[in-house]
This record gives sequence, structure tokens and C-alpha cells, in this order.
Amino acid sequence: MSRSKTIHIRHFMAALGLSILLTTHGAWANGPIDHKSDEARRASCATTSAEQPLETRIGSAGILYNLAEHPKSIRSVAAKLLSSALDGEDAIPAAACGAGCTASGASEVIYRVAPKVFVPDAKQAPLCLTLEAETTRNPLQFAAQEFKSVEALNAWVMEFSQGRGELGKQLYAQCGGNCSPRYEFHIAQGEGGLKVETSVVCGRARDTASDEYEVSTALRRRCDVSSGPN
Repeated sequence: MSRSKTIHIRHFMAALGLSILLTTHGAWANGPIDHKSDEARRASCATTSAEQPLETRIGSAGILYNLAEHPKSIRSVAAKLLSSALDGEDAIPAAACGAGCTASGASEVIYRVAPKVFVPDAKQAPLCLTLEAETTRNPLQFAAQEFKSVEALNAWVMEFSQGRGELGKQLYAQCGGNCSPRYEFHIAQGEGGLKVETSVVCGRARDTASDEYEVSTALRRRCDVSSGPN
């Protein structure tokens, strides 16, 4: 390579280096672009999505109540709470999201069912106490389901909680002994109807002298990172 060409190449590389330096300096003028910070903000918004309690009732799991569809049966109570929550969610004012986050408009109903009375810890089986600790940290997760109506959803919840159907059998296989499951269903509008994601904490055994269950609903609106300046 001739000396003239070498000089031209050196001048070109020097100019390119200066251009990169100026471009980089401009991008960093207000501080480095922190992609991790953006990810952290998105995660923070997602985990702080505002949850608004709607209603809590006590239902009976007694077989005679449920066969007769008594107003106090867990089937009847669950149907009323679910219908009320899903029908009225759009009329409920959105709770505030955290700093730098804004409500996306998407919402889901959180539906929880748990025994009201438990066996004292001193009388709990070791298996149930172990499962309580494990599934509190990492709840059992089940494949998402879709239903055309609240009635179909409620029928599936009853079937699932009684160990019937494919997922019900999976639940009973993972939550054995006399350990009791506590259910949390996340219900949102899906393409084919109501989309339900289910998680379960399996642990302390309920006191079988009581048939009472606490049934509650809450509304959660998803929070996303604000598009405007914070």
C-alpha cells in the first residue's frame, strides 16, 4: 500500500473515530441509557398493579346445602360474587398506580376461596406444614382455561376443587394427605370468553368440624410504564 493511501485511510479512521465519539457523547450527555432500569420499572409497575377488594362472604361446603343450591352454599355464594364482580368491573374507578406507572385499562378479577377454620398448628401433619411453606413461596400453577359464561366457570371451579377432571386430579396428586388447598383464580376477558389462570397454596389442614369457606373477589387493573415524562 502506498504512503498516500495509508495517510488517506488514517485520516478516514480518525474522522470516523471522532464521529463515533461525538455521537456517543451526545447519547450519554444526559447519562447512560439504562435498559435494566426500564426493565425494572416495567416489573415494578406489573407487581404493584392496584388491587381493590370488592366483596367477601362466607359459604358452606356442606353437601346438603350445595345439592339444594341453598343461598349459603359455596356454589351459590361463588356464583353471586363472580357475577357481581365481572358485571360491575367497568363501573369501578381505577385505583392509582405507582409513580412512573399508569393504568392500562386492562383488568382482571381476583377470586379467592379458602377454608375459614384450620386445625391448630400443633396438630398439623408435618407434610401439610412442609407444603404450606413450599407452596406459599411457589404456589401450584395450573394451565389456563377459557369459559363461555360465569356459570361454566363456576361449575369448573367446583369440579376442580373436588379433584375431578384432569386438572382436579393433578391438584389432588400434588396436595395429598389431609392438607387443604387455598385457591386463587385470575379471571380476565379472553378471545373465547373468560380466561382463568389458577394458583393454589396447599398447606394447613382445615378443621372438618367446620364447613365454612371464605369467598372473596377483588379487581386488579394492570399498570404499565408511563409513556410521558415522569
